[in-house]
Amino acid sequence: MKSSSTTNHTNGYHDNGVSAQAKKQNDDISFTGLDKIHIQDSPNEYDSKGISLATWLRRKRAVTEALINISCSNWHLVAAEDASSKEYSQNHQHQQEEPPQTWQNQHQPGGDLEERLRVAISITKALDEVIRNGTVCSEGYLSSHFSLENIFLDISDDGYYDATFNRIDAGNITPSLETSTNELEMKNQLGYLGHILIAIFGAANSNYDTGMMIEQETVNEDQPKKKRGKQNWRTILDSSLPLYLTCLISSLLISNTKADDLREEETAVSCQYYESVKQVLQDLQIAAQKPEVYLKRTSHDINQCLRVPRDSFYGRTSELALAMHSLDTVLKFGQPVLCTVSGDAGTGKTTLLDQIKGPLKEAGGFMIRGKFDKATPPNTVIFSAINSFFGEIVKDGYTELQAELKLCITKSVGYGIGVLMSVIPNLQTLVGEYEYNSIDEYNIEVTVVSHQRWKFLLCRLIDAISDKSRPLAFFMDDLHRCDEVTLDIIQMIVMDPDIRYCLFLGTYRPVKSGVTKMLDSIKSHGVRVVSIKVSCIEKEAVNSLISENLCIPPSLCQSISSTVHSKTGGFILFAANFFQSLYEEGMIRFNLNTRNWEYNINDIKQRKLPADIVQHLSERMARLPKNIQSLLKTAACLGFEFDANLLQMAISVPMLKLVPYATESGFLREIPSSNKFVWAHDQIHLAAYELIPLNKRSSSHLLIATRIYMNTSSDETLSRVIFDVVNNMNVALHLITSQAQRNDVARLNREAGRKAVASSSFRTAAAYYIVGVRLLAGDCWTSNYEFTLILHQEASDVLFITGDFGNLKNVIDEQLSRANCFDDKLQAYYCLVLLLHATSNVKQAMEITRFILRELGATFPEATPDLIYRELLSTKALLANTSQQDLLKAPRLTDKRMLWTMRFMHKFMKYLFSTSVSVLPLVACRMIRMSSENGCSCDSAMGFHAYGWAAHNILQDVEEAYKWGKLSLLFPEILNSPALLPKLTCYFHSFTSFFKEPIQAS
Repeated sequence: MKSSSTTNHTNGYHDNGVSAQAKKQNDDISFTGLDKIHIQDSPNEYDSKGISLATWLRRKRAVTEALINISCSNWHLVAAEDASSKEYSQNHQHQQEEPPQTWQNQHQPGGDLEERLRVAISITKALDEVIRNGTVCSEGYLSSHFSLENIFLDISDDGYYDATFNRIDAGNITPSLETSTNELEMKNQLGYLGHILIAIFGAANSNYDTGMMIEQETVNEDQPKKKRGKQNWRTILDSSLPLYLTCLISSLLISNTKADDLREEETAVSCQYYESVKQVLQDLQIAAQKPEVYLKRTSHDINQCLRVPRDSFYGRTSELALAMHSLDTVLKFGQPVLCTVSGDAGTGKTTLLDQIKGPLKEAGGFMIRGKFDKATPPNTVIFSAINSFFGEIVKDGYTELQAELKLCITKSVGYGIGVLMSVIPNLQTLVGEYEYNSIDEYNIEVTVVSHQRWKFLLCRLIDAISDKSRPLAFFMDDLHRCDEVTLDIIQMIVMDPDIRYCLFLGTYRPVKSGVTKMLDSIKSHGVRVVSIKVSCIEKEAVNSLISENLCIPPSLCQSISSTVHSKTGGFILFAANFFQSLYEEGMIRFNLNTRNWEYNINDIKQRKLPADIVQHLSERMARLPKNIQSLLKTAACLGFEFDANLLQMAISVPMLKLVPYATESGFLREIPSSNKFVWAHDQIHLAAYELIPLNKRSSSHLLIATRIYMNTSSDETLSRVIFDVVNNMNVALHLITSQAQRNDVARLNREAGRKAVASSSFRTAAAYYIVGVRLLAGDCWTSNYEFTLILHQEASDVLFITGDFGNLKNVIDEQLSRANCFDDKLQAYYCLVLLLHATSNVKQAMEITRFILRELGATFPEATPDLIYRELLSTKALLANTSQQDLLKAPRLTDKRMLWTMRFMHKFMKYLFSTSVSVLPLVACRMIRMSSENGCSCDSAMGFHAYGWAAHNILQDVEEAYKWGKLSLLFPEILNSPALLPKLTCYFHSFTSFFKEPIQAS
């Protein structure tokens, strides 16, 4: 919609608090009131095409100068009031802000600058349309008519502009004839466009607005030529202009400058220039689309080091759409989705899924994320990730959310909260103190069942956290490093039918692992799985990376982006670090004179680059100062994620002040709301480790482990860092020659194994126990008997759980041959029975069990019907004189020999049920008698249940069977053995309950 020549063109400039007057040529600007600026224009400034660019610029400058005058007046007024105030002191004088100096202070994205950018786009678009007609202006025509007065702006109500050129008609346009002429005219047109853009964006000289610079290009031929036209723009171009626009304009003007007029620094490098107006238009439109990216930096900001942000994301439009669609499915329909991204190292898998954080946060959701690495036990990664999540919730002060989570977790998890608190400390901070009694009696079978309980409790916890009002993303990075146990836990969580508003995310590399098997199993159970495969990024993405980080137009960095892409193979991590290294080596530099980035493309092409990203990163780190390298090497030995306090313990001198340099360099990243750091990428972690010479790595690990161990002030501190100490020591075992020291390391491995078992990380625990056993000397059974025995006992338990039967057999044989007495061999015999049963040698297992019971004094005569009947009646009479409450409140069985007797009889009953069931009542009666006389144990519950079964089948006494079968269900709670409850419940409802209760009750 075109504006009338009599309309006041305020163009949306309504400024509050303004009261001043300014006059400029034919413009009469008066400020009436405090809320509006009324600009009265002379009638001759407009025609039917709109307002001329010259008038628009004069009015803009007049308004800006008026605003500056008012700001200066207000500044002096405030300063005078402060000076007269009683509270004013001499110390405050130097704290006053300087008054505004120029209109360039208005160059902020979202304000005056973006409106000028819209004007520039409209003019460039109009020029491009003229050129796209296949014609060019006649020679010399643009030089005299492509000026500010001949460009008119049609301003619409919504703030958009439509530019037209005055006096350009068919009579002034001739068809293009020769290519050389076209190229010359195109350079002229680009040069003239550059001058127009200077007038719009960056001229501080008021004379420039009248088109003087263009007129200087067409001086009279009789006058001597002066080097002023194309050189003056270097000083006229405003230094506070965004770097993006500075580079764009300077490139336009340099491309139209003769080689003789160029400065030395402008010819010393191979810079890329514009070839068409269409390229300029595209770059201006890109700046308008992303002002927060391209219009944020000026040439004054270049003193800051160039750093490629770690979380920058480029390309991968289709892959991102799949990930976002998965999130939408969870948010809209409440259907859990597993979205996985597979690809080689350095292809941007993690960064792709990180893009979900923004939309997830907008939906009121949260993310739990963990990363698996070689140094950290896989099972602990899940607990650590959940613990960090709760830590952020508590520290960030989500009061309402904390109350909601506390209620939901308490309701969903129940008594299991106490179990989870042992490995998720921040859960206790959120929920508060919760009564929990640990299991005092260690039982290998209870430990196995406890592992299943862990999985169930984790499912309930995730279900409690996720909800429609607070959707959850559960992100596990590098799944290919998981063991089977951890993958099984993840699979159970994903397949839980109660978990709905949760998006499961995972990344992995296409290597041999159990991830593919897990995904197939999840698919077969009806859970939607979205698999995304990524490889190298396209050249356009690398171009965007370079353009955004240098803040230069995309069209001007095509050559360098093509080179970087080809030399790095399109691996985004490799490309970003190679680009960063070019800046650090000075091959990309910023020239303050030309206000442009400079590089020699031929030098970059000849730059030798390792084929391996790790080697390249190591070479980049090797150029750092020695103290920074030492910090990185130490941190590399601590794993992918480490605590700042742990790093302080591992270094010889205070070096934490150097950590910010490592983070600014992009090597390390601080975890928000914590005192921890992580490596920006596992390949960067590996590169830092490669800095340590191969022949010094073992000694470095040993030195770090020793420093951490010596700096632990208490057992509690040692428990927190035990994995770090042991992992580093185990790398350098061959350097530990003293047997006393080897014994100490064996003890540390045992402590690490016990801590791993506490979190059900059995494979990790098994590795620690094996190392501990191998560190012992040949005479350990005589010189250090007690520790050697308990180490072998705990090792055999863990090895059975992990199924490492080869090492288990060796440990058992060692115990049986070297233990001093029969009682010390009982645990080894028990593991041997379990091993034989697991390997289908049931008959041999039963024979050994009978032998052990005979040695313990529990012999059983030949089972006849009369004997069985008498034993059952005798036991019934014994129980008739004992109340159930007395049994439950009776002291627990503590005699170790009797405890082993009860345990072997429990195991013996299992074999009898499938081989010689007639003997089973005799064993059950013996267990009840021992429990009533000496106290109950966990195994007593199975004795009472077996007695109930025999009372029903032999004595035909349903009441007796139901009474004592029901009692057996109370033992797990009374004796703090909840792992036995599922088995007892199954037995009771399978053999007894339906005689007294409806079948539905089972």
